[in-house]
Amino acid sequence: IAQIIGKPDLAPTAWVKRLVTLCDRAPPTPFEVVQSVLEEELHANLGELFERFDQSPIGSASIAQ
Repeated sequence: IAQIIGKPDLAPTAWVKRLVTLCDRAPPTPFEVVQSVLEEELHANLGELFERFDQSPIGSASIAQ
């Protein structure tokens, strides 16, 4: 949402200054939180759903990608 609303032509300057930090400097989400959300949403343990699930991300994508 920050990537969309944080565009200079869509939001006031004060908002853009705060939201732009979420585009490239967002804090990482702990793996335990990711695991909990996935298991709750998919109604199964990660081990049942995936053969392998790395805890450390190799990258991330923006909304534009």
